[in-house]
Amino acid sequence: MSRISPLDIKIFLWVGYAFFFLLAIAGPLFVDSQLASHVQYPGRTYPNAIYSAPIFIALVVLEAYLLKIAETPRGLLFTVGLFLICTLSTTWIFRPEFPHGNIVSVAVGGAFLSSITIFVWWMCNQILSSREENTGARETIEYLKSSLAFVRQATFAGLALFGAFFFTAYSTGFSYVESTVTPGPTSAKEILLLKANIGFQIAFYGIYSLAGILRYFLQTTLRALTQFQVLAARTDGETIRRAEIDMRRAEIELRRLQKEEEQQAIKPLRAAKPESSSELEEEDSALQPTRA
Repeated sequence: MSRISPLDIKIFLWVGYAFFFLLAIAGPLFVDSQLASHVQYPGRTYPNAIYSAPIFIALVVLEAYLLKIAETPRGLLFTVGLFLICTLSTTWIFRPEFPHGNIVSVAVGGAFLSSITIFVWWMCNQILSSREENTGARETIEYLKSSLAFVRQATFAGLALFGAFFFTAYSTGFSYVESTVTPGPTSAKEILLLKANIGFQIAFYGIYSLAGILRYFLQTTLRALTQFQVLAARTDGETIRRAEIDMRRAEIELRRLQKEEEQQAIKPLRAAKPESSSELEEEDSALQPTRA
């Protein structure tokens, strides 16, 4: 059974890092300037925001190089560290709020989800490769059932975990938004804008989790079911062949027993023939004097 391609996880991470970076700086660029009633930093502008462009280009180029040469899960984890360095370095650009809450939250959330995605990809490949390398003793129906049960439970646990994570993020983020805006003529509009920013971020986290973590779990489940079907068909074929062999052996044994019975039936007849001939000779000898 083929494993999940390393190219799959590399392209997925590369695209994810780029979107996470843009998501981190989108808040300061497009939202902060609209917040006239922020409790600490009303109406912020960032004249040095253009410097985030070369950081983004460096992130995309360096991540592409590191992902290309990465051969192990540890190499993939190095790309998570590079993402954190490049994203958090923009906090010196978007001041006076230091560190900027939007940048830090997106950077940490993206790094966490990317690390979990790498771990799930590695774990699923370990399950699939163990089935490939152990086609004899370990590739049994019970082993496949155990693997399927593990993947299913991990999928449900992941859904429950991310559901709780998203609910907590929504409730905490919305409560934080309401506390950062002072009452005023534009406060309702600003609260709506901040909630929309948080909602878009959490929605992207959900899409990223579905496209990465849960997709790998589902791929592993489908490949395990396919292998289960192949193994079941192979087992049925072996059962049929063994039944045919047993039937042939039974036929041969039955023929052998029939021959033995025939031979046992013939032996008394053969033993009776000499006795009848001797009796005839005695009768002839007895009749010879009479004839004389």
